[in-house]
Amino acid sequence: MKKVMNAAIEIIFRSLYHSFAWSYNFVANFVSGGDWFTWLSTIIEFLPKQGNVLELGFGTGYLLKLFSQSEIKITGIDKSKQMVNQTRNRFRTDQFPDIVRGTAFEIPFADISFDYVISTFPSEYIFSQSCIREVLRILRPGGKLIILLSVIPGKFNILSLFGRVFLNYNNKKIPRILLMEKISTAFYPQPVEIVWKTKDNADLCFILIKKDE
Repeated sequence: MKKVMNAAIEIIFRSLYHSFAWSYNFVANFVSGGDWFTWLSTIIEFLPKQGNVLELGFGTGYLLKLFSQSEIKITGIDKSKQMVNQTRNRFRTDQFPDIVRGTAFEIPFADISFDYVISTFPSEYIFSQSCIREVLRILRPGGKLIILLSVIPGKFNILSLFGRVFLNYNNKKIPRILLMEKISTAFYPQPVEIVWKTKDNADLCFILIKKDE
């Protein structure tokens, strides 16, 4: 049952990220019970007020828009043509950030270019060693990869209903254990820091990987 549901979810999200990119924000906000953008914004708490930041998979450009109004120099990369076009439409010419179309496996930037790399709710690509190697390549010494990996909703919404009905998640302890098991093996041998933050009764799981000085 879980395999079937995972396959169905993958198809749905692939469609949302490409053919139906125009509906992505609406759907994400709906299934999260209106908390989607609050969750995304939480990653800002891990960043300084200045520096060069690359966002992997910027989607509809919500965070790019926020950072464009700060002193952080933000750059984005996304493989979806539809998301790239949609993001470009969010900005006026005078505030347009640097964005490129590409993948996390071949990031088109020079070595040691960024202080931070961030990613919010990425798909399975983030667990690939090829992706991690690319990120470490472009990070400056002491730089960090910061991933908002997952959320465990604390109130009733479509996400929490799905977890209870199809995945038997009746409390927060079960998904936390599963996440910890996945993380401990996926990023080995890189040292990983796991940080949980609570926002509006939802538990957000962040992964921090620091490049050696």
